[in-house]
Amino acid sequence: MAAGAFDLIETMRFEAIDGFVELESHLARMKASAEALGFAFDRHDCRNDLQAATFRLVEDARIRLMLSPSGARAIEVRAMPPRPQAPVDCTILPLPVAPDDPRLVHKTSDRAFLDEARHAASTFEVLFIREDGRLTEGSFTNIFVKRHGLLVTPRAGSL
Repeated sequence: MAAGAFDLIETMRFEAIDGFVELESHLARMKASAEALGFAFDRHDCRNDLQAATFRLVEDARIRLMLSPSGARAIEVRAMPPRPQAPVDCTILPLPVAPDDPRLVHKTSDRAFLDEARHAASTFEVLFIREDGRLTEGSFTNIFVKRHGLLVTPRAGSL
């Protein structure tokens, strides 16, 4: 991945009563990606910016933190999208990139291959499968598996 061609992103749920859901996990993932890809990252400043962006929120919200290679941050605050009230149609497609593509490990703004597949499928979501039959990820949703009564997001490529 060419540095500078994309930003790192973390999309988080903010609950008006309880604050961020799994904030430390999101910041840890962004830190790990920043270190792996050579991005400047200041965890303390990110926390302060997120606090400032959500301080006056009285409704649940979807928060997207974007980090540029230089460490500059941008934060988007949006209303939570409505949850589907019924089962949704999904398409399963072959993974259009190599299984070791960094975009499968790091959440970035370089999402063209995901968006194009979803648009072409004309379904609510597209789930990708590797040549070895392992489910890898969705184009815009997370995959959860119930293990020991808990919903978990498996490591990349482990399904």
